[in-house]
Amino acid sequence: MKRWIAMLMISCMVLGALNGCSQNSEETNESNSTPSTSESSSAGGSGENVTLQYMTLADGKILEAEQHIIDNYIADNGHVNVEVTSVPAVDTFITTLKAKFAAGEEPDMYLFQGGTRVREFASAGLLKDLTDEPYMAEYVAESDKPFNSFDGKIYGVPMRYEYN
Repeated sequence: MKRWIAMLMISCMVLGALNGCSQNSEETNESNSTPSTSESSSAGGSGENVTLQYMTLADGKILEAEQHIIDNYIADNGHVNVEVTSVPAVDTFITTLKAKFAAGEEPDMYLFQGGTRVREFASAGLLKDLTDEPYMAEYVAESDKPFNSFDGKIYGVPMRYEYN
């Protein structure tokens, strides 16, 4: 039962993040969802076709769940396409993400660990400042803001919570 609740929470957060991406003029990238500073073509409510690049650490059943959520979202938002890249090994994910940034091919959104990587990419100017985005009040607790911040600005949105 707890696993299904967690999957539902992840699903809601991924869907919410994708919805925010397709409605903003600056497309977004982050377990955190982290936007890059690059811009793709904007949906902006105009009905223009938009392709979002999404990179995830997930594989197996979690990746299947993410893909199902994305497919449902695309079915409801026909002007949005999401290209998914799964890199299920942490070291390979970091290397791949750094290579994509270096090549100017960064994903619009990625789902990965917050903290160190958020600060590393934000300090290099690679992530979008999310501090004043309207969804931040809904998705980010005050206790999570320092973990996903650099230089007083927020660059990541927690997508799930885990307890040990």
